[in-house]
Amino acid sequence: LPREHDPSRMAWRGMDGLLAGRETGSAQGPDGADRLAPKVVQWAAQLTTEGLLPRGYLIRTRVIGARYGTQQSVIDEVVDDGVLMPAVLLHEADRRYGDKAVDALHDAEKAVGALAQLAADLALAVGTDPEPGRNTARDLGFGTLDTHYRRWLRELGGTSDPEEHRDRWKQEVRRLVTELGERLLDGAGPAAWEGRLVETGKGTRWLNEAAAELRFRTRLREFLTTDHDTPTSPRPAPVESPR
Repeated sequence: LPREHDPSRMAWRGMDGLLAGRETGSAQGPDGADRLAPKVVQWAAQLTTEGLLPRGYLIRTRVIGARYGTQQSVIDEVVDDGVLMPAVLLHEADRRYGDKAVDALHDAEKAVGALAQLAADLALAVGTDPEPGRNTARDLGFGTLDTHYRRWLRELGGTSDPEEHRDRWKQEVRRLVTELGERLLDGAGPAAWEGRLVETGKGTRWLNEAAAELRFRTRLREFLTTDHDTPTSPRPAPVESPR
């Protein structure tokens, strides 16, 4: 059966299912493949590999689907989205460009995950439910990166060095998500600065704004480091408020 579309998930976040050689679940099991790339995309990939489509030719893939409601008998929402990408991303022999497009998607997902965790940590630091803040921050992160990824993807086909192009993407993601994180920190308030004891998988610890910020910046640096980054001075340990 066709997969149900998630209206909250932008089409570019499914790039790994579109690109030749990167389809998830393409291996056949006892019940067939779990997931298949669209046949029209497979055909475009063949044309690109055989040189019939120029590498820089822009292809728009369009996603149209429905989200069903009660007992799958009514349509709650219709999804209509698309992604504009250069044909070289579909090349089956030269997968460098397609691989970098998917890697850049994963960069964005990790960075947004770090932002969502920051929002959750700030909520925990003041004793509130972390899930609403986590979900809002996730939506904000992907919404902010949406136009930037689409533009980066269109320009990927015109570069001779896809790895360098991905490094520039990492730098842009780090800048944008850092700015979003700083906005969350600015609005955290005195209670988050003071913090509180929270239960974690490693036991009880004191969590405050400083500890949440340190964790956030450390994760971004870990996820989005490039060969062009210069070593940074060690950051001071987070200041813990009196208990």
